Amino acid sequence: MIIYILGKAHSGKSEAARYFRRKHRFIEVSLADPMKRFLKDLYGFTDQQLWGSSQMRNMPDPRFPRSFELEKYGAVAVKPTTDVECLSPREALQTLGEAMRGCYSDTWVRRLFETVEELERGGVGYAPPIGLFGDGHPVLGINPEHRLGPYSNFVVPDVRHHNEHQALKRVGAKGFRIVSPTQGEGLEGKLAEHRSEVEQREIPDGQLDAVIRNDGSLEDLHTKLDAFLETYN
Repeated sequence: MIIYILGKAHSGKSEAARYFRRKHRFIEVSLADPMKRFLKDLYGFTDQQLWGSSQMRNMPDPRFPRSFELEKYGAVAVKPTTDVECLSPREALQTLGEAMRGCYSDTWVRRLFETVEELERGGVGYAPPIGLFGDGHPVLGINPEHRLGPYSNFVVPDVRHHNEHQALKRVGAKGFRIVSPTQGEGLEGKLAEHRSEVEQREIPDGQLDAVIRNDGSLEDLHTKLDAFLETYN
């Protein structure tokens, strides 16, 4: 079974995925995981910046100002006299994701399916900051969730594009949108107007299997997730 989740930032997607992992032993595989591993290597973003809260991904990193002093490279630059806009992990993810979609629109969903197929075959495990790992990897034994497959249940918490939604529906995946009237205000400014956020909002509720309102306690949300799983499992 594959469950996929749509929703604005801060709506509860990560909590829903965490619950499926811990209560029902699903494996969480995100479309953005390969992007995050690449940016971790390229920019040195931390796991917290990439896999932590949405606020951490949105936070500009002062190591990467738009203008900076290049004297140590033998170049001349004018130091800014005011605060300078800095690159955030969120913007880097949006830019990388869109660049590779421009090369091949199914880049990320194809990689997702390849990962799921590997995990279904067995003999490997998965951890988002590492990717696939085999027997003998040091991550084994550190966290009970880190174990070798085969696996049969997966949760994808970050569907944002029409082609991702359609590809998952074609293989029988069940999807829902999570809505939080009090917490799900979403992103702001240019981040909110990125294609990935706009397309997510455009996917009709009627094409999904449910809309889950995260408008109560954590226990209330978990009860609704259990009901969704019972309906479609």
